[in-house]
Amino acid sequence: MDEPGEAETAAGLARLEGYLMCQTAVKQAEREGKEFARAMKWLGSGEQEEIASLFAQHHLRLRKEALRAIIERGEELQTRYSRRYADFRTRLIGICIGACAIGFTAAVLLTLL
Repeated sequence: MDEPGEAETAAGLARLEGYLMCQTAVKQAEREGKEFARAMKWLGSGEQEEIASLFAQHHLRLRKEALRAIIERGEELQTRYSRRYADFRTRLIGICIGACAIGFTAAVLLTLL
């Protein structure tokens, strides 16, 4: 990001996207709650509304828990693979230095012969 305001713009867009996704999840949970409660025809309208609300709350709680688990797993994987990459890079640099040393030594020996 070259411009100083680009990071702020990206952060603002990410927040807006998060807000919109949250609102979509809430609407979906409410819709599914209403559909679930509507199937219980023996309940009165007030009871159906209460069941729909409880269903939506439960649905959103499960969704939040799933997202937290995904975030935690992503952070674990990022840490693990960052370490692996650093180890790989260290080994590769060591191999390159060793190969250069062997090549240099071979070149010196060949010039002496």
